[in-house]
Amino acid sequence: MDVHRLAPSLVFAALTACGGSADDSAEAGGGTIVFAVAGEPETLVPPSVMSVQARIPVDQIFEPLASPGPEGSTLGDAGFMPRLAASWRWSADSSTIDFSIDPTAHFHDGRRVTANDVKFSHELFVDPAVQSPNASSLPAIDSIVVVDSATVRVWFGDRSPERFFRLAANLLVMPQHLLASVDRTRLPESAFAQAPVGSGPYRFVKWERGATMELAADTTRTRNRALPERLLLRFVPDLNAGARSVAAGESDFIENLRPEGMALVAPDGPARVVEYASPDHGYLLFNTRSNGNRKAAHPILGERALRRALGMAIDRRAVVRNALDSLAVVSTGPFSRASWAADTTIAQIPYAVEAARALLDSLGWRDANGDGIRERHGRPLRFQVTVPSVSATRRQIAVTLQEQLRQVGVDAVIDVAEPAVLAPRLTQGKFDAFIHVWHGDASPSGIVQVWGGRDLAQSANFGWYASATVDSLLDLAGHEATRDRARTFYREAYEVIVQDAPAIFLWEPRTFALVHRRIKFDRLDGSGWWMGIPTWRIPAAERLPRDQVRR
Repeated sequence: MDVHRLAPSLVFAALTACGGSADDSAEAGGGTIVFAVAGEPETLVPPSVMSVQARIPVDQIFEPLASPGPEGSTLGDAGFMPRLAASWRWSADSSTIDFSIDPTAHFHDGRRVTANDVKFSHELFVDPAVQSPNASSLPAIDSIVVVDSATVRVWFGDRSPERFFRLAANLLVMPQHLLASVDRTRLPESAFAQAPVGSGPYRFVKWERGATMELAADTTRTRNRALPERLLLRFVPDLNAGARSVAAGESDFIENLRPEGMALVAPDGPARVVEYASPDHGYLLFNTRSNGNRKAAHPILGERALRRALGMAIDRRAVVRNALDSLAVVSTGPFSRASWAADTTIAQIPYAVEAARALLDSLGWRDANGDGIRERHGRPLRFQVTVPSVSATRRQIAVTLQEQLRQVGVDAVIDVAEPAVLAPRLTQGKFDAFIHVWHGDASPSGIVQVWGGRDLAQSANFGWYASATVDSLLDLAGHEATRDRARTFYREAYEVIVQDAPAIFLWEPRTFALVHRRIKFDRLDGSGWWMGIPTWRIPAAERLPRDQVRR
């Protein structure tokens, strides 16, 4: 499971981001794109979505109010492109904004999208009963008022220069008439979550668990109509299986090639390799709270000094080299190098095995019985490292970490979990450590969702790390109107997080997609490559039998 903001502040790319070339014409419409997806969505209801696997279909089925333009600016509203909102107007003092809903916007069941749906959707995201991991990606809002059926007025609670982006691009609008009576405490398991109705370019068709999911273009749209007629998500065991499927011509796209998959690519084969910048980074996340009991500190990993000792015992370069060879670089913090706020000069916890042993000794963790595993007060220095079953890379990383930690007397037990059970375990804190991949936001302010400590129950901060210093620095960064000034505060926040070691930051992948040669697009946006799918093209002369959709 590749988790991203879910979440997330993940809806920021305009539909035109990957399209618009001269060969777009009536003939460019139609066809089927088959995506090999490692894993399966945990749910399809926007507030509860946690993974990239779920974002791929959810961001086709639902729409935000607006999206940043091709330049990707998230400051103010300049360059943003209308989606559900046909237009917007600020008050004279910029404390409120009125969104006017596109009069042609409708849900896939035919009902118009109204201002009430926008207000309802925001209430759903921020309702504590929902426990949305995406709630923290939305800005502070004092109130939302329905002016009329097509106009909603938003009163902002702060003056953050990104408040428009955080609301307009992150709030996916859902139908009030279908969700008003749903039990919000069980939203992810509701019938709607399994067969959703949105207003996006694609409508949900069917979901065969463990096999495929089908979406079809909404042919009743008069705005931003999708070109590919059908999307088919084929669920595969892992990325390597997906690469084999594309290399054999059975699927059209896999988002990420690992070394084994790269070896399958043939110059004269049906697929081509496309490299694109990625905001992903992977790390060993520690649960600072007790496994399954958020009210108590984790008996091992809740201790900062212990986590730092574990960091000293890990040779991150060897981890990356063994699992990813040249397809990744060592991570230096809670960010990707693709971010404008990235800073690779931040001081790291050093790889120092003897220092790790000495620190563990000083903390009272010693191998008293000679079995190679340290103990303290009768408790062995043992914890589980959870990995998703669909990631061969993370399973390999877990083995390397296990071997390295064993050298200093730590027993890291590998726990392989299926995606269906992994999501609830993360949100409920029922894990010790997890090899995580975070898909970053279009803005570095999205870090609040992952490392902010003020609203732990409604965020993607699964390890429940909390630092008042980090929260203050992120507040300061988020309220700066220029990148240069904001960058200073982000750097300070990154430094605190790295030194507190709520996670050991391991790798940033070089990202290569494998794509069938008949699929045409102008570029892939690493922040959300799937957002441009409606503008991808399949030339009529290059179509295969599977492109002929019969219903």
